[in-house]
Amino acid sequence: MHDITGPAPALAELGRDADLFIVEATDRDGETSRPTRNLLTSTGAGLWARRAGARRLMLTHFWPGNDRAAAVAAAQVEFDGAVLAAEEDLTLMLGTPDR
Repeated sequence: MHDITGPAPALAELGRDADLFIVEATDRDGETSRPTRNLLTSTGAGLWARRAGARRLMLTHFWPGNDRAAAVAAAQVEFDGAVLAAEEDLTLMLGTPDR
């Protein structure tokens, strides 16, 4: 087992055909220009969800002060399925949703 906390091809396998792929969306300033990445952006989360063939994407692990609606919009640039933002008391049904 490998720890995956940043962009890595193993993410596509981890989320392969997932009904709900839960991925962090930290979106901190300068993240994409760091020499060693250990966090994902919302856009990156969308990219890996698309590569995995996931049906829905839930973004989580938001950086303090980040706009969740903006994070969802950024993920939708790469992923055309449903994108949700994790929030307290959110309840979802799992299974095979209509595409």
